[in-house]
Amino acid sequence: ARTIGQRGVQLIATVHGRTLPELINCRERANLVGGQTTVTLSGPEAERRQDKRKSVQKRVREPVFDCALELHSRSRWIWHPNVQTAVDYYFEGEIVDAEELTAGRATAVAAIPGQGTFEYCVPCGRGSTCPAHSQQRDVGETGGAARAPSGMVHSTRASTSP
Repeated sequence: ARTIGQRGVQLIATVHGRTLPELINCRERANLVGGQTTVTLSGPEAERRQDKRKSVQKRVREPVFDCALELHSRSRWIWHPNVQTAVDYYFEGEIVDAEELTAGRATAVAAIPGQGTFEYCVPCGRGSTCPAHSQQRDVGETGGAARAPSGMVHSTRASTSP
């Protein structure tokens, strides 16, 4: 899939996984979304971070796919329009924008990183922060109860050649 995408060929694929973070954390499939590596930061660089961590996860390369669609049920999907941004924000523990798609409706949601998954919140996706996530948005911390939805992740790569 990587070499096909690099040649500019339009590619649509189904990856067996429940969510985008599940693919990120799956050794066999992580390369499709850019892979991951552990990076050790210098003391001053770690001090500048809010969480003060010296060891952080980073994306290794460009994802094979530009966007991803999580199938949570027959009638509920989550659209990640930019896989690269979603993966980077997931590693940083930052909230990223996504869309919840249901029959005839697209709703902005916030994808909030949790333990191995994203929690999706509609009020936070509308620009206002709900009480449950106000501290996360202000401080940039994650945690909270993360759900593990069912489904598959479908991804596409836009063609760059005619």
